[in-house]
Amino acid sequence: MGGIDRLGAHSSGTITGFGSVIVNGVEWEVSGTTDITIDDAPGTESGLAVGQVVLITGELDNSGTSGTATSIEYDSVLEGNVTSINLAGDSFVVLGQTVSVSSSTVFDDSLPDRSGPGGTPDGRRTLADLLVGDNLEISGFPTSAGVIQATRIDDRGGASGAEVRGVVSALNTVAETFLIGTLNVDYSNATLEDFSSALANGNLVEVEGSLSGGTLVATRVELEDNLPGDDGDSGEVEGLVTRFVSATDFDVNGVRVTTVAGTQYEGGTAGNLGLNVKVEVEGEFNAQGILVADEVKFRVQEGSADVEIEGNVAARTSTTLTIEGMDAITISVNAATQLEDDRSSPQPGFNFSHVVVGDFVEIRGAPNTATGDPNDVIATRLERDDDEDDTILQGPVQSFAGPVVLVLGVAIATDAIDVAFFDVNDDEISSATFFSSIGVGSIIKAKADELRVFGNDFDAEEIEIE
Repeated sequence: MGGIDRLGAHSSGTITGFGSVIVNGVEWEVSGTTDITIDDAPGTESGLAVGQVVLITGELDNSGTSGTATSIEYDSVLEGNVTSINLAGDSFVVLGQTVSVSSSTVFDDSLPDRSGPGGTPDGRRTLADLLVGDNLEISGFPTSAGVIQATRIDDRGGASGAEVRGVVSALNTVAETFLIGTLNVDYSNATLEDFSSALANGNLVEVEGSLSGGTLVATRVELEDNLPGDDGDSGEVEGLVTRFVSATDFDVNGVRVTTVAGTQYEGGTAGNLGLNVKVEVEGEFNAQGILVADEVKFRVQEGSADVEIEGNVAARTSTTLTIEGMDAITISVNAATQLEDDRSSPQPGFNFSHVVVGDFVEIRGAPNTATGDPNDVIATRLERDDDEDDTILQGPVQSFAGPVVLVLGVAIATDAIDVAFFDVNDDEISSATFFSSIGVGSIIKAKADELRVFGNDFDAEEIEIE
């Protein structure tokens, strides 16, 4: 991402909320910010959204939890048409790049709603709503293997052209081609931007152009810098460890990081670092442009966030809440939790303080291993929505006996006469087949209308194996 003024603080990460722009737990004041760039064009705060990976430059206050942004830049990592979908593998392919999704991926409401029973709308957007040919814009983090872990997916509608961000390989300077992943790029007629030396293998680039016979014919190739910083500048970067030599020499989302004796760790230790581990690093740049970590925070891994909870808030504290019919589950929010108000009349600057008892919320998350309580959940995403009739609980089976399945401490009863059971293919099955097909650790999803949930009673009307 070029064109950033090199001021005292630089932060790269996912937007988790507004009321200011919240990235990596820092609330960035943007009311006076005139330098907002969205997909290489001038933009405004209204064009930013939860789940977008952005680069912010500005000045932090002494607390380190708020600051004033002088520039914000958002660039999608991928734009183009879907060529294949792997529902079982939670992934799809655009421009030869594999995109993985998880329960914390934000699917924008602009996307078609197709995945309800019989293909009818069900009010939710998931991978099952996508079709080959859909024209998408994707934000996310690459793994060490080049797979993109999507943080947000938007519908491009009829927008033309294609765009991909990645690392150059198999460069052929005679034919003027290179690969990004498995995608062949022809740059023979492209404008090269921000290169101080020749294009080379290993360069991180953004390529724009059009697809022709499986080749991206580039009109522009821009050299990227994930997190610029001068000696002594503060820096924050969120993402996956994409290169790992040791705990003192690794990359996070392409930014080189080192740790020192005084580095603090949250949610893990130096021994937990490794390829594709998701972290947030805070520190200062040295004279070599390396981010020297003051703190490394381990984040919930994509793919481990198997918990989905939807229902009305029964109680809340400043950092936790419980849901009607699921009193056994304590749901915690933190600085990394994505917060979005998707009601028909959303609250400006929505944050967790706006959530009240009775609100209908949709939670995506994972068991909170830090507390040692098997019924605690850490929310990776909280969305407030207009009230719905159904309450939903998805999570790992802790035990099961007869008609009852225990999930996160909630005893889900399945002995009502009208309960429907489904297998992993969404085919209806008998109760006996359902119970013979699950085991401890199986992921199941149960649904009940609001009349079937109270306190810690959950009487399912539908239950399925995920």
